[in-house]
Amino acid sequence: MSKKTKQKVRPQARKISQTTAVNQKTPDAARKKSGTVSFFQDHWRQLSVISILAFGLYVESVRFNYVLDDSILIVENKFTQKGIKGIGDIFRYESFRGYFGEQKDLVEGGRYRPLTIATFALEKSITGDKPSVSHLINVLFYIFTGILLYRVLLFMFPRARSALSESWFFSVPFVATVLFIVHPLHIEVVGNVKGRDELFAFLGEIGGLYFTFKYLEQKKLKQLVYSFLCFFIGIL
Repeated sequence: MSKKTKQKVRPQARKISQTTAVNQKTPDAARKKSGTVSFFQDHWRQLSVISILAFGLYVESVRFNYVLDDSILIVENKFTQKGIKGIGDIFRYESFRGYFGEQKDLVEGGRYRPLTIATFALEKSITGDKPSVSHLINVLFYIFTGILLYRVLLFMFPRARSALSESWFFSVPFVATVLFIVHPLHIEVVGNVKGRDELFAFLGEIGGLYFTFKYLEQKKLKQLVYSFLCFFIGIL
Protein backbone atom coordinates (compact mmCIF):
# COMPACT_ATOMS: atom_id res chain seq x y z
CA MET A 1 0.00 0.00 0.00
CA SER A 2 1.40 3.42 -0.98
CA LYS A 3 2.00 6.23 1.54
CA LYS A 4 -0.82 8.34 0.02
CA THR A 5 -3.29 5.48 0.48
CA LYS A 6 -2.23 5.04 4.12
CA GLN A 7 -2.65 8.74 4.76
CA LYS A 8 -6.22 8.63 3.36
CA VAL A 9 -7.14 5.58 5.45
CA ARG A 10 -5.86 7.03 8.73
CA PRO A 11 -8.16 10.14 8.73
CA GLN A 12 -11.10 7.90 7.89
CA ALA A 13 -10.18 5.62 10.77
CA ARG A 14 -10.01 8.60 13.11
CA LYS A 15 -13.51 9.71 12.03
CA ILE A 16 -14.88 6.19 12.62
CA SER A 17 -13.29 6.04 16.09
CA GLN A 18 -14.67 9.47 16.95
CA THR A 19 -18.16 8.45 15.79
CA THR A 20 -17.91 5.28 17.87
CA ALA A 21 -16.88 7.32 20.94
CA VAL A 22 -19.89 9.61 20.50
CA ASN A 23 -22.22 6.62 20.20
CA GLN A 24 -20.74 5.16 23.36
CA LYS A 25 -21.48 8.38 25.25
CA THR A 26 -25.08 8.47 24.10
CA PRO A 27 -26.39 5.78 26.53
CA ASP A 28 -24.77 7.65 29.44
CA ALA A 29 -26.47 10.84 28.38
CA ALA A 30 -29.75 8.98 28.08
CA ARG A 31 -29.32 7.62 31.60
CA LYS A 32 -28.72 11.11 32.96
CA LYS A 33 -31.82 12.34 31.22
CA SER A 34 -33.88 9.53 32.71
CA GLY A 35 -33.80 11.16 36.15
CA THR A 36 -36.16 13.56 37.83
CA VAL A 37 -36.12 16.10 34.98
CA SER A 38 -37.06 13.45 32.45
CA PHE A 39 -39.83 12.18 34.73
CA PHE A 40 -41.49 15.59 34.86
CA GLN A 41 -40.99 16.12 31.12
CA ASP A 42 -42.45 12.76 30.11
CA HIS A 43 -45.33 12.71 32.60
CA TRP A 44 -46.31 16.38 32.73
CA ARG A 45 -49.87 15.63 31.59
CA GLN A 46 -50.47 13.06 34.33
CA LEU A 47 -48.85 15.24 36.98
CA SER A 48 -50.86 18.27 35.85
CA VAL A 49 -54.15 16.38 36.19
CA ILE A 50 -53.16 15.01 39.61
CA SER A 51 -52.09 18.45 40.88
CA ILE A 52 -55.13 20.28 39.52
CA LEU A 53 -57.50 17.71 41.01
CA ALA A 54 -55.89 17.89 44.45
CA PHE A 55 -55.74 21.69 44.44
CA GLY A 56 -59.25 22.12 43.06
CA LEU A 57 -60.79 19.79 45.63
CA TYR A 58 -59.12 21.30 48.69
CA VAL A 59 -58.29 24.93 47.90
CA GLU A 60 -61.59 25.87 49.57
CA SER A 61 -60.06 24.80 52.90
CA VAL A 62 -57.81 27.89 52.79
CA ARG A 63 -60.85 29.86 53.96
CA PHE A 64 -61.37 27.61 56.99
CA ASN A 65 -60.37 28.38 60.56
CA TYR A 66 -58.71 26.08 63.09
CA VAL A 67 -61.06 23.23 64.09
CA LEU A 68 -61.20 20.05 66.20
CA ASP A 69 -57.75 18.94 67.41
CA ASP A 70 -56.13 22.13 66.07
CA SER A 71 -56.83 23.70 69.46
CA ILE A 72 -54.84 21.00 71.28
CA LEU A 73 -51.80 21.11 69.00
CA ILE A 74 -51.79 24.72 67.79
CA VAL A 75 -54.13 27.36 69.23
CA GLU A 76 -53.93 26.38 72.92
CA ASN A 77 -50.61 24.54 72.90
CA LYS A 78 -48.09 26.62 74.86
CA PHE A 79 -45.11 25.01 73.12
CA THR A 80 -46.49 25.81 69.66
CA GLN A 81 -47.40 29.33 70.68
CA LYS A 82 -43.76 29.98 71.63
CA GLY A 83 -42.86 29.60 67.98
CA ILE A 84 -39.32 28.49 67.19
CA LYS A 85 -38.38 28.77 70.87
CA GLY A 86 -40.83 25.98 71.71
CA ILE A 87 -39.43 23.42 69.26
CA GLY A 88 -37.03 22.02 71.88
CA ASP A 89 -39.91 21.21 74.25
CA ILE A 90 -41.97 19.84 71.36
CA PHE A 91 -39.31 17.21 70.68
CA ARG A 92 -38.68 16.61 74.39
CA TYR A 93 -42.21 15.84 75.55
CA GLU A 94 -45.31 13.92 74.52
CA SER A 95 -47.54 15.68 71.98
CA PHE A 96 -50.31 16.73 74.41
CA ARG A 97 -47.94 18.00 77.12
CA GLY A 98 -48.04 21.53 75.69
CA TYR A 99 -51.84 21.61 75.98
CA PHE A 100 -52.42 19.95 79.36
CA GLY A 101 -49.24 21.21 81.01
CA GLU A 102 -48.49 17.70 82.30
CA GLN A 103 -48.28 14.12 81.13
CA LYS A 104 -51.72 12.62 80.45
CA ASP A 105 -52.02 8.91 79.76
CA LEU A 106 -54.97 9.26 77.40
CA VAL A 107 -53.75 6.51 75.09
CA GLU A 108 -51.43 3.56 75.67
CA GLY A 109 -47.83 4.68 75.26
CA GLY A 110 -48.79 8.32 74.74
CA ARG A 111 -48.51 10.23 71.50
CA TYR A 112 -45.18 11.44 70.18
CA ARG A 113 -45.57 13.29 66.87
CA PRO A 114 -43.12 16.20 67.21
CA LEU A 115 -42.32 16.89 63.57
CA THR A 116 -45.70 18.26 62.51
CA ILE A 117 -46.09 20.25 65.74
CA ALA A 118 -42.64 21.74 65.09
CA THR A 119 -43.86 22.92 61.66
CA PHE A 120 -46.83 24.59 63.38
CA ALA A 121 -44.42 26.36 65.73
CA LEU A 122 -42.30 27.46 62.78
CA GLU A 123 -45.37 28.87 61.03
CA LYS A 124 -46.28 30.71 64.25
CA SER A 125 -42.93 32.50 64.21
CA ILE A 126 -43.01 33.32 60.50
CA THR A 127 -46.65 34.14 59.74
CA GLY A 128 -48.36 34.37 63.13
CA ASP A 129 -51.78 32.84 63.70
CA LYS A 130 -52.93 32.53 60.10
CA PRO A 131 -54.92 29.32 59.55
CA SER A 132 -55.11 30.09 55.82
CA VAL A 133 -51.35 29.58 55.52
CA SER A 134 -51.50 26.28 57.42
CA HIS A 135 -54.36 25.02 55.25
CA LEU A 136 -52.52 26.00 52.07
CA ILE A 137 -49.41 24.12 53.21
CA ASN A 138 -51.55 21.03 53.79
CA VAL A 139 -52.95 21.28 50.26
CA LEU A 140 -49.45 21.58 48.79
CA PHE A 141 -48.26 18.57 50.77
CA TYR A 142 -51.29 16.63 49.50
CA ILE A 143 -50.35 17.48 45.91
CA PHE A 144 -46.81 16.24 46.58
CA THR A 145 -48.28 13.06 48.07
CA GLY A 146 -50.13 12.36 44.82
CA ILE A 147 -47.04 13.01 42.69
CA LEU A 148 -44.84 10.75 44.82
CA LEU A 149 -47.46 8.00 44.89
CA TYR A 150 -47.69 8.09 41.09
CA ARG A 151 -43.89 7.85 40.83
CA VAL A 152 -43.76 4.82 43.12
CA LEU A 153 -46.56 3.09 41.22
CA LEU A 154 -44.53 3.51 38.02
CA PHE A 155 -41.79 1.44 39.67
CA MET A 156 -44.34 -1.22 40.58
CA PHE A 157 -45.88 -1.26 37.09
CA PRO A 158 -42.88 -0.73 34.77
CA ARG A 159 -44.88 -1.33 31.59
CA ALA A 160 -46.78 1.88 32.33
CA ARG A 161 -43.58 3.92 32.07
CA SER A 162 -44.24 4.43 28.37
CA ALA A 163 -46.25 7.47 29.36
CA LEU A 164 -46.13 9.01 25.90
CA SER A 165 -48.61 6.49 24.54
CA GLU A 166 -52.12 7.64 23.70
CA SER A 167 -53.69 5.49 26.44
CA TRP A 168 -51.72 6.97 29.35
CA PHE A 169 -54.97 7.92 31.14
CA PHE A 170 -55.87 4.20 31.39
CA SER A 171 -52.59 3.16 33.03
CA VAL A 172 -52.78 1.58 36.49
CA PRO A 173 -50.49 4.16 38.20
CA PHE A 174 -52.49 7.11 36.87
CA VAL A 175 -55.95 5.68 37.60
CA ALA A 176 -54.91 4.51 41.08
CA THR A 177 -53.42 7.91 41.94
CA VAL A 178 -56.51 9.78 40.73
CA LEU A 179 -58.73 7.52 42.87
CA PHE A 180 -56.45 8.19 45.83
CA ILE A 181 -56.63 11.97 45.30
CA VAL A 182 -60.42 12.18 44.97
CA HIS A 183 -61.28 9.65 47.69
CA PRO A 184 -63.43 11.41 50.34
CA LEU A 185 -61.68 9.53 53.15
CA HIS A 186 -58.89 12.13 52.97
CA ILE A 187 -61.08 15.16 53.64
CA GLU A 188 -60.23 15.39 57.35
CA VAL A 189 -56.53 14.73 56.69
CA VAL A 190 -56.24 17.72 54.35
CA GLY A 191 -59.02 19.97 55.65
CA ASN A 192 -57.94 19.71 59.29
CA VAL A 193 -54.54 21.35 59.88
CA LYS A 194 -53.69 18.78 62.54
CA GLY A 195 -54.09 16.12 59.84
CA ARG A 196 -50.63 17.05 58.61
CA ASP A 197 -49.23 14.32 60.85
CA GLU A 198 -51.08 11.79 58.67
CA LEU A 199 -49.66 13.43 55.53
CA PHE A 200 -46.13 13.33 56.94
CA ALA A 201 -46.50 9.71 58.03
CA PHE A 202 -47.64 8.63 54.58
CA LEU A 203 -45.00 10.75 52.82
CA GLY A 204 -42.32 9.16 54.98
CA GLU A 205 -43.52 5.66 54.17
CA ILE A 206 -43.98 6.24 50.44
CA GLY A 207 -40.67 8.15 50.30
CA GLY A 208 -38.88 5.20 51.88
CA LEU A 209 -40.43 2.90 49.30
CA TYR A 210 -39.41 5.25 46.47
CA PHE A 211 -35.74 5.29 47.46
CA THR A 212 -35.79 1.52 48.00
CA PHE A 213 -36.90 1.11 44.38
CA LYS A 214 -34.20 3.59 43.36
CA TYR A 215 -31.62 1.47 45.17
CA LEU A 216 -32.78 -1.69 43.39
CA GLU A 217 -32.44 0.19 40.10
CA GLN A 218 -29.14 2.03 40.66
CA LYS A 219 -27.45 -0.05 43.41
CA LYS A 220 -26.22 3.08 45.19
CA LEU A 221 -25.86 3.00 48.95
CA LYS A 222 -27.02 6.60 49.33
CA GLN A 223 -30.49 5.53 48.19
CA LEU A 224 -30.76 3.24 51.23
CA VAL A 225 -29.68 6.14 53.46
CA TYR A 226 -32.41 8.33 51.94
CA SER A 227 -34.91 5.51 52.42
CA PHE A 228 -33.98 5.27 56.12
CA LEU A 229 -34.31 9.05 56.55
CA CYS A 230 -37.76 9.06 54.95
CA PHE A 231 -38.89 6.19 57.17
CA PHE A 232 -37.55 8.03 60.23
CA ILE A 233 -39.44 11.18 59.23
CA GLY A 234 -42.59 9.06 58.91
CA ILE A 235 -42.08 7.77 62.46
CA LEU A 236 -41.71 11.31 63.81
